[in-house]
Amino acid sequence: LQLPSTLAGLDLSRQTNRWAVADCRIPFLDDEETLLHLCAHGAKHAWYRMKWVFDLPNVLESLEWDWPALREKARRYRCERELLLGLAIAEQLSNWAVPATVRPWLDEFDAPGKHFGFIAQAITRPDRWMNTPAGIFKRNRYMARFNDGLDCWAYHLATVATHRRDWEALPLPDVLFPLYFLLSPFTNTWQLARRFVTGLAGNAGASGLAPAERQSAGVPER
Repeated sequence: LQLPSTLAGLDLSRQTNRWAVADCRIPFLDDEETLLHLCAHGAKHAWYRMKWVFDLPNVLESLEWDWPALREKARRYRCERELLLGLAIAEQLSNWAVPATVRPWLDEFDAPGKHFGFIAQAITRPDRWMNTPAGIFKRNRYMARFNDGLDCWAYHLATVATHRRDWEALPLPDVLFPLYFLLSPFTNTWQLARRFVTGLAGNAGASGLAPAERQSAGVPER
């Protein structure tokens, strides 16, 4: 289960581009789908890798885009906001010249007011938004703006009541995802017990140190 992406599945069999490999013609994403996938992926991860940002102007300037048709396709794939955010990022960070057709869309979307603050933090300090409680809370709030209705509630329920640690330790198919809610209390208890035992072992080891060793190890004197 890939969370929290709202991008509807791309049907490769319907793509017109093909690579000839041996006797096979392998389909790959058309230009519009490539741009939408780049924007959706970047938005999902708050554009924290500059490589994704630099890929944007290369893709945008490679073609003469039919912007209304592209936006309509983004709506069908449920990634319209991700597309608009990507275009706003391209303008802000790479000085991409926004077409006249697109300018009203970006002004109405207001990415600087809604998203740029968190994205700036994600780019400069990705460790904070990935690993700290405050960062995780901000990330969830950021992602909630890309999900509506049941998608929004499902994402919050999945991320609050389950943990990525469980997903990686026991990969389950999407239809069995509710089982993680049953496993979560046991895995959380196990993690707390491990931390408690590790803390006791650390304190016991520190108590046997000489005063000079305790001071160098940063153990306070009693």
